[in-house]
Amino acid sequence: MIDPLLLKKIKKKQKKAKRIVKPLKKVRMLYATRSITPRNLVSDELLHPAFIQGNVEIERLVRRKNGLVVKRYPFGYMLVELFVPEAMDVLEHTKRSYDAERTVNIPKPVRSKKGTDDLWHVRRVKTLRGRCIPPSLDGKPWTGLDVRVAVIDTGVGPHPFVDGNVRIRIDMTGEGVRDYNGHGTHVGGIVLQIAPGCEIYSIKVLDKDGRGTWVQVIEGILKAVELGVEIINLSLGSSGECDGSCPVCSSVDYAFSKGLLPVVAAGNEGPEKHSISCPGNSKSALTVGAVDRNLCVAEFSSRGPTADGRIKPDVVAPGVAIYSSYLDNDFRFLSGTSMATPVVSGIMALIFQAEKRGDHDALFSSCIDLHEDPNTQGHGFPNLVLFYERYISKSLAFSRGMRIPPALIGGSAVYLLLKLLGL
Repeated sequence: MIDPLLLKKIKKKQKKAKRIVKPLKKVRMLYATRSITPRNLVSDELLHPAFIQGNVEIERLVRRKNGLVVKRYPFGYMLVELFVPEAMDVLEHTKRSYDAERTVNIPKPVRSKKGTDDLWHVRRVKTLRGRCIPPSLDGKPWTGLDVRVAVIDTGVGPHPFVDGNVRIRIDMTGEGVRDYNGHGTHVGGIVLQIAPGCEIYSIKVLDKDGRGTWVQVIEGILKAVELGVEIINLSLGSSGECDGSCPVCSSVDYAFSKGLLPVVAAGNEGPEKHSISCPGNSKSALTVGAVDRNLCVAEFSSRGPTADGRIKPDVVAPGVAIYSSYLDNDFRFLSGTSMATPVVSGIMALIFQAEKRGDHDALFSSCIDLHEDPNTQGHGFPNLVLFYERYISKSLAFSRGMRIPPALIGGSAVYLLLKLLGL
């Protein structure tokens, strides 16, 4: 028989825990020792305006009211400590999508066979019916020269193909800056195949298993903002329907508001509708689906719309049998929207070098319509020849049937490496 006094204590603790948790339910700041909620979801019950107006630290405020410690971000508040242990059991039963410990992954890998054309993805975006883009603009190599691209992933390198372009390596996982997975090195290599002159900023937020948390990804995005990069490549995601207001989507919107362009993978959960992963659901993200060499949308490529009815993805790009750098100085074929995303990041680096840094119109109006549903293809397949014709020179004399110089298929380094490998 349970001691009546002990039972009374347990019930008292449970009652106290429920009282603590009640305001959390109201603002959807839920389970685990760390969670986050956008500013517009914070209620007066949790954060009383009088305290904020009095310039009292938010950490002290929440600790006093509910036994919590909160960290303030530019776009929301993150619960970093819940120091009333008896509340944990209650919180566990109210788990929802606003859990900052929620896992973010590399999109589910897709097996890929070796292709007959190792650099088909570069040719597809840089040529069109025998026409190709020129090697230079205003006397400078058109290679995305000096455009800063943050690859927020498993790390980039070391690898001889990417090392010369990597300007900084930062680790958010505790494993060190080295890539132990291969995914980030593959992604970084694809960016450089399209834009070999750009600068890579490697921000490691996923571990050797390709896993991380929302907290790590958010911190990585904020670090990219701090570093002043121009493009963020996010070939990662967390599944589940979203209207674009989740914490990681909010951090992407914040980065966009600071002048950065977030390019994000749609996810590999297709062909079902409403399968876009976060932060691909962000209102500001340039969300990318995948196509094969025949410009058919890959079955695995995630489809929209978002939970609030917006069309996603925004564009589709080569994402099947993509050849790029990998672990141990190796090269490998991989497939997925993770591979399509850096293709678009590279395209945007070239567009940025051409001083078209406004909205996405320059990219969207340079897309080939694949005659698919908008929530399957977005605006279509981007092509740099169309961009060049419409925005750089309307009276070009393109050479028909000319071979593409090595510099146009990802830089001489790619060409030489492939030759040395006998490919």
